[in-house]
Amino acid sequence: MRALLGLVLLLSSPVFACPDLMGTYKNCQSSNAEAPSPSIIQVEQNVVNNIHQFIIRTTDSTNGDQGVEKYLADGKTRVSNLKDPENGTIIKTQTLASCSGQSLNVKLNITIDGQALASMDVKVTKENGQLVQVYKGENMGEAVNETVTCN
Repeated sequence: MRALLGLVLLLSSPVFACPDLMGTYKNCQSSNAEAPSPSIIQVEQNVVNNIHQFIIRTTDSTNGDQGVEKYLADGKTRVSNLKDPENGTIIKTQTLASCSGQSLNVKLNITIDGQALASMDVKVTKENGQLVQVYKGENMGEAVNETVTCN
């Protein structure tokens, strides 16, 4: 009986709640024709101390700029503050990442000197070998409702 209970607890742990998003995805297309799409998205994923970690690297198709985002999908809010050394502006970012079903869900809030800049919900899934990112929220006072699909 104890072995069965242990197996049930193990299988219901958060380790198994996150989808496998690993891979390199190209040919990204946005549902918003005006929004630039990254040309390559690379997703690395691992589990450390029963917490899924996602590292998402993007390469911009227009200028070659690269970005890296790291999410710990444990349902805890992480806060970072960055102070611009030139003008003292403080940029505060709050990020909460968790997994539900077959998606990575990220809530992102950004303020500059206490004023809202962006509030975004991002849902990342893998469907038929394609990476799908759905963005909903606001950015600089403008509504955002965009889907990026990559092969």
